[in-house]
Amino acid sequence: MDELEERFSRYEKMHDAIIYEYEDICKKIEEYKLEGKVKTITFRQLTSRKMVYKDIIAMYEIFGIN
Repeated sequence: MDELEERFSRYEKMHDAIIYEYEDICKKIEEYKLEGKVKTITFRQLTSRKMVYKDIIAMYEIFGIN
């Protein structure tokens, strides 16, 4: 595997990890909402992380990488 293929492979792994993490965060947020834990620090941290990952995914979409 040449350097370009290896780099692309690493990129794909990163992309998949970001999508997975975003989906996992969304699930956790929903669980916290159902449990009425929307004022906890963890809920707020998850919400912040969700926004960060959403922005990263939006950049992928802007550049047609989704």
